[in-house]
Amino acid sequence: MTTNQSQASEAAVVFRDVVKVYHPDVRALDGVSFDIRRGETVALLGPNGAGKSTAIDTMLGLRTQSSGEVRVLGGSPAAAVHTSRRRAVRGVSHHPRRAACSVSARVARRI
Repeated sequence: MTTNQSQASEAAVVFRDVVKVYHPDVRALDGVSFDIRRGETVALLGPNGAGKSTAIDTMLGLRTQSSGEVRVLGGSPAAAVHTSRRRAVRGVSHHPRRAACSVSARVARRI
C-alpha cells in the first residue's frame, strides 16, 4: 500500500519499514509498511507465521519493533492505548449498579 504525505497525516495507524526479529533465525516482520485511515476496515491475511499477530501486537503496544516506525493516532501505540483506556473509564461510577448503567448507556450511544 503506498501513500503520499497528506494521506499519512490522516492515518490512524502508520507502519513504516517495520522489522521484528525474535532471534537471528526468526524475522516475523521484514520491512512492512502500510497506513490505516480512520474509519477504514482492514484485514491482515496470510499463512501461519506470516507476522499477522506480531503486526497486531505491535499496533497495540504489546510488542516493540526491532526497527522502523509505528504510530497510532499520531503517537506511540502505548500512548494511544493508555488514552483510550482513560477515556473508557472516565465518568464511570464506582457504585456497581450505577457503573453498569453508565457503561450500558455509553455502549448504546456508540451503536
